[in-house]
Amino acid sequence: MKRNKLLVPLIGTLLILYPFIVYFGISWFSIKWLGLVILLIFSIRLYMVNAIPSKTFSRFGLGVMVIIAIVLVLISLISSNPLFLKLYPVLMNLGFFILFASSLLTEKNMILRFAMLAKKSALPPEAVNYTKKVTIIWCCFFIINGMIALYTSLFSSIQTWTLYNGFIAYLLMALLMIIEILVRHTLHHKSNHDA
Repeated sequence: MKRNKLLVPLIGTLLILYPFIVYFGISWFSIKWLGLVILLIFSIRLYMVNAIPSKTFSRFGLGVMVIIAIVLVLISLISSNPLFLKLYPVLMNLGFFILFASSLLTEKNMILRFAMLAKKSALPPEAVNYTKKVTIIWCCFFIINGMIALYTSLFSSIQTWTLYNGFIAYLLMALLMIIEILVRHTLHHKSNHDA
């Protein structure tokens, strides 16, 4: 159990740094060695899928995403083609889009699940409607971000791919989160003021 507590943040950090691992791996090592290192990371990640809180994400969905990532790495190892390693950010955006979009068909959309975990109490109807709109915005973000990730994978240099997928994409995600927090606080303040 203690090992899992150490492995979860370690593997999470390695996956966030994935574009840089690929960039430096391609620059310094062969694709075979790089592929084996990434295969090990994804294999550990697959083993740890059960550590994900089931209240927020589908363990099955995340497991499928990791298995597809492992298949991409295996194809890259067999073909000695780094393109398949570069498709991981596209897979992640597609996977998160499916998770967020499918949650709109349930009683609790993805943002509502996060909000309920944070608040641990029922939310008013207007807040539930708001979380649905935010979930839709995140779906749009994952589509656009995934398309840019695909473009950089297919048509850009490894440097541009790394810069976008390892830095700019995270910056855009953080910006969207900050905007959402500011809008939420403004709406919350306005509703309290009106009351």
